[in-house]
Parts: sequence; C-alpha cells; structure tokens
Amino acid sequence: MSGAVFLSRILGLVREQVFAYFFGAGMVTDAYLVAFRIPNLFRDLFAEGALSSAFVTVFARESQEERSREMARNVLTALLLVVGLVCLLIFLFSAPLVTLMAPDFASVSGKIELTTTLTRYFAPFLVLVAAAALSMGVLNTKGFFFVPSLGSAAFNLGSILIGGVGAWIIRAEGVEAMIVAFTIGSVVGGGLQWLIQWPLLVREGYAPWKVFQNFLSLDSLKSSFCDPALKKIVFLMAPSILAVAAVQINVFVNTILASSLVEGSVSWLNFAYRLLHFPLGVFGVALSVASLPSFARMIHENRMDEFGVVFRKSLRFTWILGLGSAAGLIVFREPLVSLLYEHGRFSRADTLQCAMALTAYALALPALNTTKIFVQVFYARDKVWIPSTLSIFLVIGHYFFASWGARHYGHVGIALATSITSWLNTILLGIVLRAWKIRLWDFETLKVLIGALMGVLVMIGFDMLGGSRWILGLRDTSLSLFLVCTLMAVSAMGILYLVLAAMPSTEFRALLTRIINRMLGRR
Repeated sequence: MSGAVFLSRILGLVREQVFAYFFGAGMVTDAYLVAFRIPNLFRDLFAEGALSSAFVTVFARESQEERSREMARNVLTALLLVVGLVCLLIFLFSAPLVTLMAPDFASVSGKIELTTTLTRYFAPFLVLVAAAALSMGVLNTKGFFFVPSLGSAAFNLGSILIGGVGAWIIRAEGVEAMIVAFTIGSVVGGGLQWLIQWPLLVREGYAPWKVFQNFLSLDSLKSSFCDPALKKIVFLMAPSILAVAAVQINVFVNTILASSLVEGSVSWLNFAYRLLHFPLGVFGVALSVASLPSFARMIHENRMDEFGVVFRKSLRFTWILGLGSAAGLIVFREPLVSLLYEHGRFSRADTLQCAMALTAYALALPALNTTKIFVQVFYARDKVWIPSTLSIFLVIGHYFFASWGARHYGHVGIALATSITSWLNTILLGIVLRAWKIRLWDFETLKVLIGALMGVLVMIGFDMLGGSRWILGLRDTSLSLFLVCTLMAVSAMGILYLVLAAMPSTEFRALLTRIINRMLGRR
C-alpha cells in the first residue's frame, strides 16, 4: 500500500510538472485549480473521507457473503443517485459557486467565465471518484490493498497521458483550449481510478454493472435507501464529516484570500502544497495507518503500559522523519521547485514565489505528522468526536490568521497561517492526551530529538553558507549538472541527517544495523 502511495505521489509530481510546463502560474492555472477544488471539496466530504471510513467499518462486520454483496450494491446505488444530483447542481449553479469561491476573479477579463466553463467539465468527476472510493473500501475489507491504492496513480496517469497529450496536440488553438483538454484528461483519470478496480470486483462477486440494475425499478431504489446498513453508515459519518469539513473550509478560505492577491497566488500555493504532501503522504500516512491496529488492540485489552511504549515509539519515528523532511524542504526549497516546475511557462519568478510558500508550509509538517498519530489514539478510544469538534473551532482561528497573513505577507502569509493552525491543533490534542495520563515523551525521545536537531542544524548551515543558492545557479549553466548536483546534495544531506538522528537512538541504530546486514547478505 505504501508502494502504491509512493508511485501515486511520483506520478502526481510528474502531473504537476506537465501542468506547470504548459500553463505556468497565471490566469488559466488559477481558473483550473479553483474549478477542480469545487468537486474536490465534495469528494473529500462524502467520497474518500468520511463515507469511505464509515462504510468499511460497517461492511467489515458483515459475515454473510450474499448480504455483504447486497449491502455494497445498495450503498453504491444510493451514493450514485445522491452524488449524481450534487453533480447536476454543480453543473447548473457553477457560475454562482465560482463567484462565491473566487469573487475577485471577476476583476480579470474572462477569468471567471473560464473557471465556470472548467467547473462544468469537472461536474461528472465527483461521481467517478465516489464510486472508486466505495469500491476501494470493498476490496480493502476483502484483503486487497495494492490494486485499489493504485487508483490515484491511475488518475494521475490519465491526466498526464490524455490531458497532457491532448493539450500538446491542440496547442495551436491557444492556452484556454489547452486547459479544457487537460480538464477532460483529469475527468477521464477519475474514471480510470474506478475502472482499475473492476477486475478484482468482478472476481469477488461485486460486478459494478449489477448496481445499475437497481435504477430500473422504484422498488429497488426504495430498498437501497431503506437498507439498515446505510443508516449506520450515515450515523458514523457525522463526526468525521466535521473534521473533513473543517479542512475544506480552510482550503475554501485560502482560495478566496489568494484569489484577491496578485495573479498566480492560487497557483503558487497549490504547487507548494503538492510538495508538502509528498513526505506527508509517504511517511505520515504510513506511520499513522500502521499504528492504529496496535493502539486499538492494546487499549481494548487494557495493556496501557505496552500501549505507552508503542505510542512513544511511533511519535519518535514521526518526529525524526517530520523534522528531517521539513528541514529538507526549507533548505532545498528553490532547487526543488525549480527542478520540478520551472519549465515552459513556469518562470524563475514563479519559482521564487512558490519556494517562499513552501518554506511557510514546511513548518507545519512535524505538526501534521504528529496530529495523525494523536488522532489514531482518539479513534482507538472511540473518542473521534473530540478532534472533530476541535477542528471546527480551529476554523475560526485559521480565518483570522490567514486574513492577517494575506494582508501583511500575501500568499506566504496564507501558508504560514496553515502552519500556525496545524501546531495549535497538535498542542491542544496533546493537552487532552496528557489529561488522560498518556505520556508523550521519555528519555529515549529526548535523545532522538537531540540527534534530529543536530541534523537540522547541519542542513541549515549548508543553506546559510549558500549551498542551495549555488546549486540553483547551476541551472543557468547546465541543466544536467543542476539535476545531478540537486539530487546528490539532497541525498547527502538526507543520509547525514538520518545518521545524526539515529546515533542517540537505540531503535534507529538497530534499524540501520538490520538494513546494513540485509544489504551485505547477512541474517
């Protein structure tokens, strides 16, 4: 599953590179990102977030195979009908939605009209990814993880091959026609995200086309909505929807504020956020997913001493990877952005602006990783309503931080507000855990933090001595030399950081010894 996520992140970066090459960071890019954000908001609310988790919880409890298939059909039928109506509303009311999300687009001639057109093209996207998310839940429950997790990779691949190639073919028609082609490619990628799971679904007896038979009669539709499993899923969704809604409101606020700033602000923030999500997805998500089963089992069996040991070990791994990743993104901000995005219409000025946003976003990485571990404890204790409710209150704080930041520091201030809110969330959740008598650190944790901070200081020293600026200057001399030096510097600093961080840690020394012995063929 981690391998599939890693592949998806790589293809996501390639997709962003293709996008940056064709469209840079201007009017059409801002229009695309806002148009994509509207169906994305509903996707996170209903498809890939709260609904998916609630469905898996209920679906996994069903032991009878025939009943589980009936449940899956009924839930997917209800989902497709409800989401289909939402898509129709998005299509019909795309203009007021765009005006609500980016009111200042109206000040640029043709910008709000282009965003509205792209939003209408994106309308079917929500149905496709909602069906893909529910199918993924079915297959995960049946023990299949790799192929369903490739769905995001299929989406990125479809966007690259169909959207990118289509934009290149019609490049003579102008940049607005090219962005429409790329949008169509993204919608097709959403379809591929579902289609890649069909062979496994058919093999397990969950053929997707059987769902459409329910639409042929009113009785079947009625029985789908009356399924008791659907009521349980809706009940379980409520707390999770609060948390997802809070995140999306923050994104919504960021978009509105960024759209009122200079041209390209929405794009700079988006490209920087993409880079932040690479280490967050590969490290943060993997660690949090791996920790939940252990947490739940130990808390359920009242093995609190053992839970404390595993919990603090998870935090140590989270902090060492989060601090190192954040420092790496900050130190190599300009070479990384230039290497990945500075092609075609994406200029050096765009690189500098995006790099500043990345610096502000990177400060949130240790907090975001830590929060993922903290939240798993609340799930394990059936107290998920606590972080969900807290996130709603933090929305208010984020609005004030982002508004102040946008006024004084532009798009960088908006990114900085995200970091401040992330740290505030982590601190408040940590206070609740301490109130439950859960220790967050011990002497071993202190040793790990000292080693990690030593590694961070080495990377900061490299940047202060002008190492990153020198590497960036090589781009104007030789692109291949710039590529090689960037990769070598990032790798060298990463290895040095891990060595310094691992030296005081018993666990990391054991891990490094195991890796070295395996490389040498020893047991």
